[in-house]
Amino acid sequence: PPSDDPKAPKTEWYHTPRDKGPTWNEPFLATGAGRFLIEYGVPFFRRDRPDQVAGVVTIDFSLKDIRGLIARLDLGATGFGVVFTGKGTYLAHPDSRQVAKGSIFERPAGRTDTQMEDAARQALKGDKIGFDYKDPKSGEEAWIVFEPISSTGWALGLIMHKAEFAASPVANLRQIVTLALVLSLALLFAMGIVLRPEDGTARSWWRLTSGFSILAGSLIVLVWFLVWDLRMPRGTAVTSRVAVSRFLELHSNSLKRAEKCYVIPTGIEFDAIKFPDATTVVVSGHIWQRYPEGMPAEITRGFIFPQTADDTPSIQEVKRVKQAGEELIVWRFLAKLQQSFDPSHFPFDHRLASVRLLPAELTATIVLTPDFAGYPFLNPKALPGIDPEIHLNNWHLRRGYFNYQMLHSPTNLGMDIRAERPDTPTLHYVIDAQRNFLGPFIAYLVPAMVSAALTFFLLITGLEKASQKDLISGMSYAAGLLFIIVVAHSALRENIGAVGITYMEHMYIFLYFLVTMVIVNCYLVVRKPENVLVRTSGNLIPKLAFWPFFSGMMLLSTLWVFVYGG
Repeated sequence: PPSDDPKAPKTEWYHTPRDKGPTWNEPFLATGAGRFLIEYGVPFFRRDRPDQVAGVVTIDFSLKDIRGLIARLDLGATGFGVVFTGKGTYLAHPDSRQVAKGSIFERPAGRTDTQMEDAARQALKGDKIGFDYKDPKSGEEAWIVFEPISSTGWALGLIMHKAEFAASPVANLRQIVTLALVLSLALLFAMGIVLRPEDGTARSWWRLTSGFSILAGSLIVLVWFLVWDLRMPRGTAVTSRVAVSRFLELHSNSLKRAEKCYVIPTGIEFDAIKFPDATTVVVSGHIWQRYPEGMPAEITRGFIFPQTADDTPSIQEVKRVKQAGEELIVWRFLAKLQQSFDPSHFPFDHRLASVRLLPAELTATIVLTPDFAGYPFLNPKALPGIDPEIHLNNWHLRRGYFNYQMLHSPTNLGMDIRAERPDTPTLHYVIDAQRNFLGPFIAYLVPAMVSAALTFFLLITGLEKASQKDLISGMSYAAGLLFIIVVAHSALRENIGAVGITYMEHMYIFLYFLVTMVIVNCYLVVRKPENVLVRTSGNLIPKLAFWPFFSGMMLLSTLWVFVYGG
């Protein structure tokens, strides 16, 4: 009979079907087969006495087949599926350590809610459950669905992270801005009906053009506000062991031949970060790796920075110790890494500095994973592994996270063993930094707007009756403004080291045009007063067009750079 004594024979496979009828038993490790199995038992009966059990027939199934079936589900890069028994024991889970040992009713450290366990119990009772879930440690939001498997008394769970299926941030931005444009256009038409500019009075036209300029300026500020909090993540953040197990599972299934894959937990700690220019990042700190005790000695320990922009990064081993069946190695590093930053959105640009880590070993299959034991938690907003004392001039750090990106090697480095190897998930640490826009606004936006206002004052000063001397004075005044604009523009380009044209430079380009047009207008007023453009209502047309042109062109520039041009 079944016994609670751990040394007693395990005979549940016989007694449960005999006493309760056809049933699935809990999974167990078959020492002979060396794999986890699950049994289905059916009693059979005597011919002469159909009501008397004559014995039990059991069939053993390998959990490997169930795991393989669930692994083929397309649930995103880090989404996964689980199957668990009526007692909550996992039959399929991306983390192999949980199979036949872990339970969905075991609450991980740091999680206090019972939402997951309650939903699992409902599914085991036969209910279909779907709900939104937010991980209290990582802050990630997910959709979770539980489906009962009535024929076995088990349940299937699917976990899909919202970030992988959500609409693109740019698509959401376009929807909001398009709606704002439609409402603004409707408001502009309403102003045209109320102000009745067809009457031809200067007051109605001034009000209409002022209204247009204010609407355009409001839309520009709205786009600035939306873009300021716009997140453009690089890859999928890896914040849990399950997500890593999912990547490893997909990689293992893609291998074309049987080969040992070594998983090396790797951690990184930054104590200094610097952006010297628009194409590099300088980082320093510590990197540590944990190597299993049985790993062959001929396999090279260590890592490389493939993005190195200088001759040789400084990597110095500072500690090597054996502990708990593993070898821990700690290095001190200083590296200047090549990046691809896009400053075209200045001053609303972000810098996603990606630190790529590759194993130093070239022949054996090695996959680096985040060392979860080395961090209290990996919530990207908590900047795991980044010294809180780090301060960057004109930048502030928003997020820090590990992620995987598939690395395609264009060659096999002349090694046959690498020829058929599929793309390998490569570990990155991404640093998300955002520029502080207040400083650039004061340094570059304010002088540009003051120059625009002074240019407008020159336009409306009444040169209609000016003399040749007044014309020369006005042109000298405009030339002084143009000099100020050129100096500010040059300082902007020198400060950010841009190769192309950045967003804020569009404003200076429009100012060049406006100042030139005002100079031409002054010349026409004094020397060509019979010109139709300047004699209409006392040079009214250029005055009315100044701010609508400037604000309208800046609005078009803003929409193209941030919303519709990407």
